[in-house]
Amino acid sequence: MTNIVDVALAVIVGLSANFHDGLKHLENKAYAQAVTNFTAVITAEPTVAEMKTLSLLYRAEAYGRTGSKSEALQDATTLLKTTDDEALRKKALAIYSAHGGELKDLRPKAGPKARMDAFFAALQKDDFKAARQILSGPLQHLVQLADKVYAAENRREGRSFLSEFARESGMFVFSGESFNDTNQTATLSISIQDHMVFTLGLVQQDGAWTAATVQDIKKIERPRPIEMANPPVTREPPRTVLRKEDVPEAVAAEIQGLIVKLGDADAMLRAAARRRLKEIGAPATPFLREQVDHADPEVQSAVRELLK
Repeated sequence: MTNIVDVALAVIVGLSANFHDGLKHLENKAYAQAVTNFTAVITAEPTVAEMKTLSLLYRAEAYGRTGSKSEALQDATTLLKTTDDEALRKKALAIYSAHGGELKDLRPKAGPKARMDAFFAALQKDDFKAARQILSGPLQHLVQLADKVYAAENRREGRSFLSEFARESGMFVFSGESFNDTNQTATLSISIQDHMVFTLGLVQQDGAWTAATVQDIKKIERPRPIEMANPPVTREPPRTVLRKEDVPEAVAAEIQGLIVKLGDADAMLRAAARRRLKEIGAPATPFLREQVDHADPEVQSAVRELLK
């Protein structure tokens, strides 16, 4: 029975021979032979990942030297979509540009906004594994750290940072996208319910945009009202204190239903409930006062805000 180690060694020796022959032919300007050698390394099964990646780069160069523009572009594109090595990416970009490749054509089909839409859609479905795949780099590490903090504090049993984050996903609004095609990065401006704005930095990973950094976090300053030198004195009309018994039955039922929705997992439903309770005004007050110490922190916070 053939020893598996011997087979592996034979494969590596064969790949190494083709790789070094390819380099020799490339140096001697025997480009067709170089393409043959590098192709043998690229298509070999099994292969050595590092050797295959380098062979893609050198085959792209050999193709370019023979005037095979489309093949050179294809190899350079494959390399740019599969390697994180900055030195190799720089060389691949040079080959790609030298043969007329448009850098913007290297952008993933789904843009940054579409990817973040997919991120929040995954959160709404409690598919946190899919959501994490759209994160990378420092931002991915930050979320992992936040998950550990949530687990340590036991804020809500069985919930993670992302599951809590999902509750507020309706508050996020995306605006402008911008691209740096040379570095193959992008940014996306995001605002949070008119309170904060920040820039999300995205990078390409496995042919798709992933969110990697959060930059330029700024609090939105609301304009202050102009103060008059001698503002007119106004008196508030006396407030009518209502009892629950004084509120019509249909209105009371609506108010109680809206208070329940203040703790809904859907941020848009929570926001709509707050707006409607504000519109109802005084009749909602006695019902809200009963909930100031509600067990759900989300409901408790909303109730106290509405009673201010």
